[in-house]
Amino acid sequence: MDALNKPIVRIPVPFTDLKPIINKYIRNKWQQDWNSQAQNKLQQIFPIIPPQSTLPSSFQRKDQILYNRLRIGHTHLTHSYLIDHTDPPECTNCHQQLSVKHILTECLSYNQARQQCCLYNNLKDIFNHSPAKNILNFIKNTNLHDKL
Repeated sequence: MDALNKPIVRIPVPFTDLKPIINKYIRNKWQQDWNSQAQNKLQQIFPIIPPQSTLPSSFQRKDQILYNRLRIGHTHLTHSYLIDHTDPPECTNCHQQLSVKHILTECLSYNQARQQCCLYNNLKDIFNHSPAKNILNFIKNTNLHDKL
């Protein structure tokens, strides 16, 4: 009872104590929004929102950009038709619609390069378990680095 009669003392809370709580709240809200999007094709790869950066800063900027474009499935080679108002591109090897998924997992012409770079056979495993260096080496070995 004595505590009720004592004056209120303001104790400053350092920002460093609040930041993790705020970040966790924001991340949870973002995850809820992510889960509610029924037509989100990236959920196949990342059912849980990944950390902001998955590449070490030691990678060259061009490789960081390419890797992130591959992760989201939008590259110049596979999506420039949207800007150019042309038909979607076809794979010159197997005449399927060209996509990041096709390049990384389906095109038979790249099977050997996939095996050499130890890539998994689906996008989720490729981006969650294959080292980024292997993915970028695959792109370089298939001569797609400058086209994507």
